[in-house]
Amino acid sequence: MVSRARAGQAIGLVKRARRELVNSGAIEALVDLLRNGDVSTRLVAGNALGVISSHVDYIRPVAEHGVIPLYAELLHEQEPLGAAADVVWDLSSYKHVLPVFHSFGVISLLVELLRSDDSNVKEKVCGAISQLSYDYAERVVIADLGGISVLISMLEDESKLKIMLLKRLFVYTRWCDRMSGALSHPVFLRVRGQMVQTRAAELRLAESVRQMTVDELTWNPALG
Repeated sequence: MVSRARAGQAIGLVKRARRELVNSGAIEALVDLLRNGDVSTRLVAGNALGVISSHVDYIRPVAEHGVIPLYAELLHEQEPLGAAADVVWDLSSYKHVLPVFHSFGVISLLVELLRSDDSNVKEKVCGAISQLSYDYAERVVIADLGGISVLISMLEDESKLKIMLLKRLFVYTRWCDRMSGALSHPVFLRVRGQMVQTRAAELRLAESVRQMTVDELTWNPALG
């Protein structure tokens, strides 16, 4: 088992060889380690699968090997929590995993983990929640689980999480009855104003460029 764990660790370091690893059956071997290894071995296997699934071409094969319930188990354990949340973030972009997420309570676990004291875990969980929020049905589930109130409370955080949070909260703004806390939050209002100003500046710049082009063509007909 030790040698297999070391092999899994090596796989996790070889990002450029993903295709060769996948073709040689690495996913199957890593899933076996994730299922049957001890805590440290599962952590290594989880990290290695995370490296593989971080490439868009390999999200699907990793998901189809039944890793979601295994990662759902890891989300209950403290030590491999960050690695598990990271892979769930990657897998959440693959729409066919959503029914499996529901079956194993992954979304409710993610909402609960938004309250984690570990900023690394919170960042990765927030990323997964952010990805899931693109789907209307998942937004409903997240809202019903109390996710919106947790996200609003996290606006006080001064870390890089804030921008990600704001982007997701903007997605929810159509639900005014559930968004009253965010809509009046000073940070939310300030960033929304900044976004409006940025958009207006972009439109003015585009209009200026268009006008310059028209003026140039008018001044020099040969360019037409």
